[in-house]
Amino acid sequence: EAFEHLQKFVNKTGSAKVEQRFKTKDGFGLGTWISNQRIKKHSLSTERRSLLESCKGWSWDVITDQWTENFERLREFVKKNGSATVPTTFKTKDGFRLGQWVGVQRRDKDSLFTESRKLLESLNGWSWDVLTDRWNEGFEHLQEFVKGNGSARVQKRFTNKEGFRLGQWVGVQRRNKDS
Repeated sequence: EAFEHLQKFVNKTGSAKVEQRFKTKDGFGLGTWISNQRIKKHSLSTERRSLLESCKGWSWDVITDQWTENFERLREFVKKNGSATVPTTFKTKDGFRLGQWVGVQRRDKDSLFTESRKLLESLNGWSWDVLTDRWNEGFEHLQEFVKGNGSARVQKRFTNKEGFRLGQWVGVQRRNKDS
């Protein structure tokens, strides 16, 4: 029976997290069978739903579970680094591409659930528009420089006391003035 395949998988791996395309050694499409169970959730008997739910790691909503798991990775990053500003190429110790995931959240902002958006916005340093934020930060540093020096003539290699490379930022602005 199909459920026995799932039980064997759980006994072997410790979890009912099965890839959609997974097939057992004898060719049974366990991943497809599980997807079908999720689709038929409301027409399954209470007994069958209970059996599935009794399997360690079982989920009726894998997409939400994956989002939550990835959000927890981001929350750990923030706890460790103090900010949700994740470099695009950053990977977690287990190889998860957190920087890419964060980029996808920003890109797909309008299609995220309101609760997901609120969770992201609750994180220290979260931004939906990092480029604008970085430009604004650079401009604030330039304004401070002008107040202290009377002009916006910043040497190429100048870094301010906060460690911001203002000379480099100004150079980029000058190069991009016509863009």
